[in-house]
Amino acid sequence: MKKLNSYFWILLSIISLALTSCSSDSDSSGNVTLLKKIQSVDLGQNAVHKFYYKGTKLSKVAFDIQGQTNGVGYDKYAYTNDLITEIKTYSNDNQLLAITTLNYNSANQLAEVVKVEPSRNYGFRTVFNYTLAGTVIVQTFHGNTSVQENSTNQTTTFYLLNGEVVKKDYVSTDMNYTIDYVYDNLKNPFQNVTGYKAIKLYSFINNGLFGSNHNLLQQTTYFSPNVIDSQVDFELEYNNNNFPTSRYATGSFSGVYQYQYEYY
Repeated sequence: MKKLNSYFWILLSIISLALTSCSSDSDSSGNVTLLKKIQSVDLGQNAVHKFYYKGTKLSKVAFDIQGQTNGVGYDKYAYTNDLITEIKTYSNDNQLLAITTLNYNSANQLAEVVKVEPSRNYGFRTVFNYTLAGTVIVQTFHGNTSVQENSTNQTTTFYLLNGEVVKKDYVSTDMNYTIDYVYDNLKNPFQNVTGYKAIKLYSFINNGLFGSNHNLLQQTTYFSPNVIDSQVDFELEYNNNNFPTSRYATGSFSGVYQYQYEYY
């Protein structure tokens, strides 16, 4: 009987360990700090993004963006090894809205992103070209879900310093401008998210919330050389682990840009 009881407790321990190691969408991977929620005001537009993980890999981002068509829904993330290779966007009633496919070069740098919207047979392709000078030239094309070869006549050039975007030049048939960026030296909310640094430039183009290694302190825009069109300065508050808990614009942009961060 003693031997039987011993086997029982060993079996129970194994089952308990297996259940503990299983991960769910909200698994925060132990003591690793992961972003849980961003509540933001961006150019007066209110939004909430909630983040879910399996380990340190993103599994889902739920969003609620006020005043935007299909502004309530979620993104599902898929990985190949440690690189994000697909993002599927769904409406709040679980209808597939878009499929984003991310491709990388041999150095695991983001090379091409194709986003298609099947319901309207539309596709948009972003191509990243890396130069020996340390810049990244980005060109965009549009078309249908199968082929995207029509140029948008827009070119964005990113200037990197220690992996951080410090300058962006944008050139199109309608508008040219330059933006300079200044950062702190503390932890970005996405620091521990697997694969996110690799898609930083795409996130930088599409959503300023997510696209940096550190945290933005100042953004200066020039529509003509050496003539400042606008300068936005940010103040930040941090937790004990040097992650930001809030970032907000000051001066004349006070209330225009506000971000609140929560963590697992």
